[in-house]
Amino acid sequence: KNKILLNQKLGGLGDIFLCRMLVKQIKKQANECTIDFSCQSQYFDAINDHPLINNVFDAKKVDTSQYGLELDFCVKKSHEIETIESPNGQRSRAEIWADIYNIKRNFDMMLHVNENIKDKIYHRIKRNKNKLIGFCPVSKMATKTLTKDQQKLILNILKNYDLDVVGIHNKKLESFDEEYTPNITDLSIKELIALVDCCDYVISVDTSCFHIAGG
Repeated sequence: KNKILLNQKLGGLGDIFLCRMLVKQIKKQANECTIDFSCQSQYFDAINDHPLINNVFDAKKVDTSQYGLELDFCVKKSHEIETIESPNGQRSRAEIWADIYNIKRNFDMMLHVNENIKDKIYHRIKRNKNKLIGFCPVSKMATKTLTKDQQKLILNILKNYDLDVVGIHNKKLESFDEEYTPNITDLSIKELIALVDCCDYVISVDTSCFHIAGG
């Protein structure tokens, strides 16, 4: 059983990108093994283009008995450590997983940007100036989300610079409408990756956008 299963059965989209950071080093440390990945089916497009992943399975249906080694990247495992280390913890979730399984911290997400999708996204963005800032103020977790007043404060600060700003969230945000700032919504995972790649800089709370940008 020279097969390894990376099992991300519980977590959000951002956790899939954090897992991607580890795959290249896992393959380097276990070069003779093939690597499969399992996660929630709605997140397949965040991982199925990884060149070192052999197969992607639904975490609810995968047969773990077929693997010589299963690495459990469930967020419950990392949450336990994050709770112990808070509020002064310095490790990211990817670093915690790496330390649990003795994976060297040689992170590389190996993200692929579809140039055709990127071209379509680029033409949806109203660019007039030199640099494009992507601003993602909302997380799936309310405790990580900026308030409306905080969002508007940042948008007004950015207006003082010669920049283009685009909001990144799957739904329209009132703060962006009120500050006459475009907010690109209803993106697929591949489109989200392409939009982040279009940006020169990203301002983001702790969410998938932040991780795609390399955080």
